[in-house]
Amino acid sequence: MIVSKNQRLLGKILEMAHPAGDQCPGDRVGAAPGWFSQFVANLSKLRWQVIALASLVYFVSLFARVFAWYILLQKRVSFKDAFFALNAGYLLNNVFPFRLGEIGRALLLDRPEGPRLLRCCPAW
Repeated sequence: MIVSKNQRLLGKILEMAHPAGDQCPGDRVGAAPGWFSQFVANLSKLRWQVIALASLVYFVSLFARVFAWYILLQKRVSFKDAFFALNAGYLLNNVFPFRLGEIGRALLLDRPEGPRLLRCCPAW
């Protein structure tokens, strides 16, 4: 099997991220061994143009959501604060149950100079 320079580089990067290689807890519970090498092989088959395009589409949609929230808050917060609060809310939604990140997002913007907590709630 011929391995390209990009495949070797990607393999080294992924091995640094997961130094144990194929030794992970999932292997001991019955997962198929060799999943990491298969993951590296599949990842190396992707074209960088596809990853770049997908990343561009993702970030454009993220900024569109931030802009919509910024408009819903009637520009009472800066775009930067809206961006960080929205992403912190997404992070909290992934950590806590019941979409508590939405409340956390409103709490992050509840400041004397900014909108009050109940003003941020209708923007959910």
